[in-house]
Amino acid sequence: MASNQEFIHPYFDDIENDCWLSATIKHSSPCVVQFSVVAPLAWSPLLADRVCFHFHTLELGKLYSIQAAVEISMIQAHLRKMFQISGVVGIQKYLSDEEESRTQANINSWQAVFYRSAMQDAWFCNGGFDQ
Repeated sequence: MASNQEFIHPYFDDIENDCWLSATIKHSSPCVVQFSVVAPLAWSPLLADRVCFHFHTLELGKLYSIQAAVEISMIQAHLRKMFQISGVVGIQKYLSDEEESRTQANINSWQAVFYRSAMQDAWFCNGGFDQ
């Protein structure tokens, strides 16, 4: 096995303090969250390849996308109500608070990355969550 095709080792590979997981919200009905690896520039090419190998081999993008869809369905009613009361600003504040809380626990959790992406997506904040 080539060294770039090795899984990440939780004790020897220190990646938890670098933001490497990214998400994009597809403007569709229903909206879909797609996750990907964006390796920091400070990482060696070998580490970046290994994280990508780990992510793709374990199909984490698919798993995280499914989990994000469940999360959206669970908060959708709350977002609708909040949108009626305080509009885009209220949605962004809620998503920002959720992102901050989850980021403190794990900067690369799918939840932190989902809320970060949703908060920054104008379409999602302007009612796209309700498609």
